[in-house]
Amino acid sequence: MVKENRSTSINLVFAPRRPGDPDPIRWFFPLLQQGFTIRARVGFSIRELLCEQFGIRPDYLSGRITTIFLNSRAIDDPASSRIAAGATLALSAAMPGLVGATMRCGGYYSAMRSDITHHDFAGDGAQGNGEIRVKLFNLLMAELGPGFLARGIRLPAPDLAEFLAAQPQGFWEGCRSILLEGRTADPGLLEESLRSAPADESVALRVLFEE
Repeated sequence: MVKENRSTSINLVFAPRRPGDPDPIRWFFPLLQQGFTIRARVGFSIRELLCEQFGIRPDYLSGRITTIFLNSRAIDDPASSRIAAGATLALSAAMPGLVGATMRCGGYYSAMRSDITHHDFAGDGAQGNGEIRVKLFNLLMAELGPGFLARGIRLPAPDLAEFLAAQPQGFWEGCRSILLEGRTADPGLLEESLRSAPADESVALRVLFEE
């Protein structure tokens, strides 16, 4: 039997920002861009995953998420491309210039990147529960990031420890509540727990932003 890695549960709640303060979601941009793991039902199309499981509106998917990469290969039609367990899904709003036009889903210049376009296959993963890696870029970090963080993401403990150690005092001043394994903790205890965690331990992180 394969032993599952232990997962530490962490919940952070950020108070409503005061006038002149930065939007607290911005603190998490590095994590969202670096990528995080999330549990989902796999073996379905990207469109089903995003709209039906993650609650993203169809019009937002078609109008805002203009660039999608599945395992580093560009997607033209999210409705006909399925995602398997262990896959990496990168999402971006419109990028500038010819690069952006070329990478756009089903865009006029998509033929120019045919060598890196994803093509779906009948055997692309069975349906079931699994984990995938998600990366968000540019405008989507602020717009979709809060929803993913509220749902809960998974990260290696060392990655989160490094992230928290780099945060300025303003980050902790805006954090109203810290729960570590369901118990109230302070920033020092949280960072100490993460630093002492085994390298292969994961963290189930949930972040809420009060309005």
